Amino acid sequence: MDKKTFNEKIKEIIEQNLTSEAKVHLQQVRKNNSVLLDGIIIQMPDSNVSPTIYLETFYEMYQRGMELESIAAKILAVYYKGRPGKRLNLEFFKEFEKVKERIVYRLINAEKNKELLKEIPHVLLEDLAICFYYAFYDEQLGEGSITIHNKHMEWWGTTHQELMRIASENTSKLFSAEYKNIKDVMTEYYEELPEYLTQEDCDLYVLTNTQKTNGAACMLYDGMLEKMSEIIGGSFFIIPSSVHEVILLGDTGKENAEDLHRMIKEVNEKHLLEEEVLSDYPYYYESVMKRLTCLNKF
Repeated sequence: MDKKTFNEKIKEIIEQNLTSEAKVHLQQVRKNNSVLLDGIIIQMPDSNVSPTIYLETFYEMYQRGMELESIAAKILAVYYKGRPGKRLNLEFFKEFEKVKERIVYRLINAEKNKELLKEIPHVLLEDLAICFYYAFYDEQLGEGSITIHNKHMEWWGTTHQELMRIASENTSKLFSAEYKNIKDVMTEYYEELPEYLTQEDCDLYVLTNTQKTNGAACMLYDGMLEKMSEIIGGSFFIIPSSVHEVILLGDTGKENAEDLHRMIKEVNEKHLLEEEVLSDYPYYYESVMKRLTCLNKF
């Protein structure tokens, strides 16, 4: 059974297990880097909010031999566990004063998201784009995000420049930066450090935020790169390991931008989910000039 047929069968079984007032929809969701995922949405009459449950993992279960009815039961269990217990009033989102304190930014790849960038306010940074979202928080519903689109700017009567100013203030406050020597990171996973972790490797630093989500944006925080150059002792390379973190590598004169590019590209292709890829190219922070450059020309 192909994926499309699977999705339809699962939708049909779930509908049979719900009241007639419930609505079940299949929807393709465009994620970061233009990755399309198949999702199912269950909408109950007493709620105006429902999580999207992605079907890729469940299709893999089917391919491994699990029965459709068992898969549908698992999806319903996921829904009931995450189902909001109240109606959510989203009218607040139309008032700029009520949202501006939680407008933040993240970094994405510009080329891989070129269609999305037509619809959202953003600021280009070399081969990356700084885009904006509302960091949603509710005691009952938990955390989430709402991507800010051009239509939202029109509602609020604001500009790219104002969004950038507000997000620059908010992001570092709501998502505090965290940097660790690679040696400290590795000890979180190993009781004893692997033999291949040389002293030179220990001069690497991982930069992210305390939530470990969209942490690559920490490199934009005011004074962050200058601070890291003091810690590292001069200029350094920035390896965009994912949208969630970057790795800082001191410039010893031995590094080669083309070799770093090949390494980053290989890791992106073999070890990362496609939607987590930030860039195939290293960046360089020149400490004297305080200048950040993408090394995409060899």
